[in-house]
Amino acid sequence: MDFYGTWCPACIDLMPVLVDLYARYRGQGLEILSIAFEPLDDPKLVAKQVERLKKSYGIAWKSSIRDVDQRSTILKDLENAEGFPITLFVDRNGMVRGMHSGFVSAAIGDDHKKLLEKFETLTKQILETGDGE
Repeated sequence: MDFYGTWCPACIDLMPVLVDLYARYRGQGLEILSIAFEPLDDPKLVAKQVERLKKSYGIAWKSSIRDVDQRSTILKDLENAEGFPITLFVDRNGMVRGMHSGFVSAAIGDDHKKLLEKFETLTKQILETGDGE
């Protein structure tokens, strides 16, 4: 699960990483659900912004839109969630196997590489979990 906002630069930086993971692992069962937290003063404009982002990055998975004011209510139970985006790695049994809050861009170098390795490892872990494990 990916919690993001079109207004969030770090969220936008994460999109190519998710697109890459999805392209490489969807054949093994990877599913992504993105939830955009947006100001809903103009719902039609927000829907257009989300669709533009999806088209721009080639996002083929489902995306839902929630009012940005609901962030604290929906995300209150997530420990250590300090910033956006928030990425949850949920296995086939519905168990959260990992979470990452924020995103480190490629400009940061080694920290970015470590984060990509973490996402890769967590993706493989959730795909390896079979029914009933």
